[in-house]
Amino acid sequence: MVLAQTGKTRSRSGSGTRFAHSRGVQRMSRCLSPLAAPLICHMLWIKTLHLAALLVWCAALLGVVAALSSHAPDAAHTAKTSRSTPFHDEGATPVLPHGGLRQMFMLMATPAALMGIAAGTALFPWVPVTEGWLAAKLMVVAVLAGCHLLAGWAILRREADQPVSPVAITALAGLALSAMLLTLWLVLAKPA
Repeated sequence: MVLAQTGKTRSRSGSGTRFAHSRGVQRMSRCLSPLAAPLICHMLWIKTLHLAALLVWCAALLGVVAALSSHAPDAAHTAKTSRSTPFHDEGATPVLPHGGLRQMFMLMATPAALMGIAAGTALFPWVPVTEGWLAAKLMVVAVLAGCHLLAGWAILRREADQPVSPVAITALAGLALSAMLLTLWLVLAKPA
């Protein structure tokens, strides 16, 4: 039976009465209509682009932090050597050639970050914005973007031959990895 005044449908199931809002019924009928197929297809492409960009961003960011930590000067070795630079230290083998770290950051991590954030923003019309998990995910992505900025700052300090504490680099790696894992957990725990 349809109640026109309230816009709800009522059906009997077992011992109780169940109400379904017409808004939910309309949303389901839109998804099943032939006109909705292109929209769903676009959403899947945007989600795929978002996921791929985030994977590249996270991998590149972890690679940058790993390269930064491999260039971290040893305190005992730095005390012995007067001319010790992060990329040309006699005691350490650099992971990337001079300038390679900046190229990895500027040509791989930063464009992937921008693409991932843009694709995630493009998904907003398909996601209810009022849900708490989305706010939590955006907060964690903001922390990840902050880690990205700190990694860029550490690269600039290294290029200027200014020391960056190995403890700070380790903390940056831990914070970035924690933000990545928390983002993954939030996505998997997303309410249906």
